[in-house]
Amino acid sequence: ATLNKLDFDKLVDLDKDGWTYTPYYNPINETGTLGKDVHGFLVIHGWMARRWSGATARDCYETFGGSGVTGHVHRMGEFYHRDYRGEYLWIEGGCMCGLKPNYMPVPDWQNGVTVGYIYPKESGKPARFDMHAVPIVNNKMSFEGKVYK
Repeated sequence: ATLNKLDFDKLVDLDKDGWTYTPYYNPINETGTLGKDVHGFLVIHGWMARRWSGATARDCYETFGGSGVTGHVHRMGEFYHRDYRGEYLWIEGGCMCGLKPNYMPVPDWQNGVTVGYIYPKESGKPARFDMHAVPIVNNKMSFEGKVYK
């Protein structure tokens, strides 16, 4: 049994504003798929963690190609690439955890979320997306002109 009131999408009341929540892939009790492919935009938890902001996003692009978001690094970062097939973006999506864990003195982490829109993939073309890494600073974030506390 689950406690529906403790589900993230229920806690933040996403459906009220027409938002859709897609949870990270859980490799422990799910099938062997890598993550969630949303119209060609890959959403993964990930396992790589490079030292600098954006470096893991670049490695994800080099490993998987295409566009996507990874969360494993707990860091905010973006990597952009354009070639003859189209434009691509990989995002390091930040975290929603405390930034002072007792097992790590000074982690290079940032609170944040990835928000945006992913449109259906057209034949032979990469996903069309409008994604944004949104930092949470001093317990506040701003998206589309609105401040959230």
